[in-house]
Amino acid sequence: GRSSIQVSSSENSFFGEILRVLLFETGSLTMTRVRGGDTGNPEDPARRVGDPILPFIQTDLNYQHAGPRIFGIDGRIEGGIGPFGAQFRNTHYQERNPSDSLNLTYMHGLFRISTEPTYSFGLGLAGIILGGKGETGGFSMTFPLNLYPWRTVGFRLSPTWSWINGNLMSDYEASVAYSRRYFSVRAGFRRSKVQDQIIKGPLLGVSYHY
Repeated sequence: GRSSIQVSSSENSFFGEILRVLLFETGSLTMTRVRGGDTGNPEDPARRVGDPILPFIQTDLNYQHAGPRIFGIDGRIEGGIGPFGAQFRNTHYQERNPSDSLNLTYMHGLFRISTEPTYSFGLGLAGIILGGKGETGGFSMTFPLNLYPWRTVGFRLSPTWSWINGNLMSDYEASVAYSRRYFSVRAGFRRSKVQDQIIKGPLLGVSYHY
C-alpha cells in the first residue's frame, strides 16, 4: 500500500508540473508576445498588429460547396487578449430540391498558446446548438492549430467534437491561407458528421484580423 501511494503521489506531481507549464509558463510567454509591442522588426517574436496569430479580433466568412444540391455559408468571429479568448461560429447549410436547412452554432471559450510568431494552438470548451426541424444543444470542444512557416502562407487545422444527447458529432476543417497584414484569403476542405449525415466539401473564405 505504501509504494502505491508513493507512485500515485509521483504521478500527481508529474501531471501537476505539466499543467503548471501549460497554464502559467506558456501562457505568460504568450502574453509577453502581445505586450511586446510592434517594433517593425520581422525577427522580433512580439506580435505585430494585424497578424493572423493571436488576433485581438478576427472575422471569417466562408463558402462551402457540399454537393450538387447543398451549400454552406459559414461565419466565425474570434476575440481575445493573449492566451484568453472566445469564438462564436455559425454555419448555415441549405439544400435545394427538396428544400431543407441545417444550422450549426458553436460557442467556445479559448485558451491560446503562441510563444513564436510561426504557430498557435489552443483548447476551446463550451457548447453547440444544432438547429434544423428542431433545436437541441450539447457540450463541445475544439483544438485549433495554426502554422505559419512563412509570414504570408499559413495552415489551419480545426477539429471539433460535440456531444448531443449522448451522440458524438465531429467537425474537421483544414485549410491553407495567403495572408497579408489585416487580411487573408483561404481555401480548404471541411467534413462534418451530424447524426447519421455526412456533409463535406471544399471551401473558400476571407478573413480580417487585427
